[in-house]
Amino acid sequence: MSKSLGERIKECRQDRGLTLQAVADELGLTPAAISHWESGRITPKDKKLQGLARVLRVTLADLTGSGSSPGRLATPMADISEILSDAKKRIADRMGCEPQDVELEWRIK
Repeated sequence: MSKSLGERIKECRQDRGLTLQAVADELGLTPAAISHWESGRITPKDKKLQGLARVLRVTLADLTGSGSSPGRLATPMADISEILSDAKKRIADRMGCEPQDVELEWRIK
């Protein structure tokens, strides 16, 4: 049996360690609104659903159940840049140097 939209929303939120409050804050809503979506009492409008997919870092197709690989992260390049920048700062702090002195290489297979 396939999961409902609300069940997928809740599962994705919990898998990412996000609280109702955290998701609500990102979307400019109340935690109760997110709870209503998760329980199936209310279905989010398209624009809110797109924002929710962004916050949960899944594709819209995966969130709605029409995707072929549910749960796959959708990480925009801006997020990757932020992750790498943070990694450089942490490494520099541990090594006692400046972030601009740290070079990182990464690859996606």
